[in-house]
Amino acid sequence: MPDFMLLFRGGEAESKSPEEMQKIVEKYIAWVRELRTQGKYKAGDELQPNGRIVSSVRGTIVDGPFVETKEAVGGYFLIEAADYNEAVVIARASPNIANGGSVEIRQISDYS
Repeated sequence: MPDFMLLFRGGEAESKSPEEMQKIVEKYIAWVRELRTQGKYKAGDELQPNGRIVSSVRGTIVDGPFVETKEAVGGYFLIEAADYNEAVVIARASPNIANGGSVEIRQISDYS
């Protein structure tokens, strides 16, 4: 079965109270628990808001991406799914969608 990378973007976490954030975290824990039970979960984590970008233009290194933009990746999950259709079903069930964010789905190339 192929692997898929789910890239989480956006959401409204910054406008949530600590109590609301705790509820969101609990939803992620339950979602991951279900994926593990199904044998679909491989890895995943939240990403720190700061980072660096290395560019091919003169090898420059700049701060970024900036989490204030809707395009910043806030987290990732590596899952196993039969095909893109199943990966979409899994992504739609993620708490990030319910929280106003989006999930980019990319199939991992298998060169073995």
